[in-house]
Amino acid sequence: MEMMITLVIVGIMLAIGLRPLNQQRLKINARSARVEASMGLALARTTAMSRGCVAVFHLNVTGTPNSAMWVTACKASTIGRVGAGVDTLGRIDTLNKRFGVTVTGTADSLRYDPRGLTVGYASGAYAFSAGTGARDTLTINPMGRVAQ
Repeated sequence: MEMMITLVIVGIMLAIGLRPLNQQRLKINARSARVEASMGLALARTTAMSRGCVAVFHLNVTGTPNSAMWVTACKASTIGRVGAGVDTLGRIDTLNKRFGVTVTGTADSLRYDPRGLTVGYASGAYAFSAGTGARDTLTINPMGRVAQ
């Protein structure tokens, strides 16, 4: 009987103690998804400048699968010459599967010109939600830079 009471008390203490840890894990997942998207934006911007062509950052906020992210740009050929066709840089990363987040935002893609600025000085904002209260945001200013 004493053993059962002890197990019940330990169980209650664990249930109370683990709840904040789960909330912290969700916040870390939302922040990690934001950092991953920031890295994708930086890749698109630097690729546009280094290859001298338009590069596009894609983050699927309206279609299926939600939160698929990738970067495309012109094919690299030789120094000083832009290749024909389109390259997908890296891999198509699904933030939902990787971090368990849902992404909402203002646009599915942002285009960077060879100067590293967004085409038409477009700005954007993305929100990464990983459960109740676990949310992080990413804002891109009209110059194409990430404003945290």
